[in-house]
Amino acid sequence: MSLNSPSIRPCQAVDLDQLLQLERACFSSDLLSRRRMRHWTTAANAIMPGAFDGAQLLGYALCFYRRNSKKLRFYSLAVAPQARGRGVALALMENLEARAKKLGLDEIWLEVAVQNHRAIGLYEQMGYQRRQLRAGYYEDGSDALRMSKSLGT
Repeated sequence: MSLNSPSIRPCQAVDLDQLLQLERACFSSDLLSRRRMRHWTTAANAIMPGAFDGAQLLGYALCFYRRNSKKLRFYSLAVAPQARGRGVALALMENLEARAKKLGLDEIWLEVAVQNHRAIGLYEQMGYQRRQLRAGYYEDGSDALRMSKSLGT
């Protein structure tokens, strides 16, 4: 793996095997199935940037929105263990926020595990506000913190 900044591009169906491998490396519950992952790589209402070092997937983010809504639902962020600390998550977040603004979306909502202090810190650094605690939110019974950010469009 090089030390250069990763390139960011939309994830595609050809990335499916790497996306699923990354999903399993990063999460132990609430995993996206192959079918759902394939769906999101082609869905017109999804924003799914991937961070790549050459052909190697380092991370992905997944957001989607409903027709006639100005809100973006941030669903997942995964960064390969060996790529953490290189700014991959920040690059993915900045990319999806820029794309959301171009689409005219004005707010992003997300849930994050309360024990994921690193992610919460990143989101707060980027201007996300804590909104509410969602008890037992995840499959494993753990709690989530709901956060949001206005995109000012």
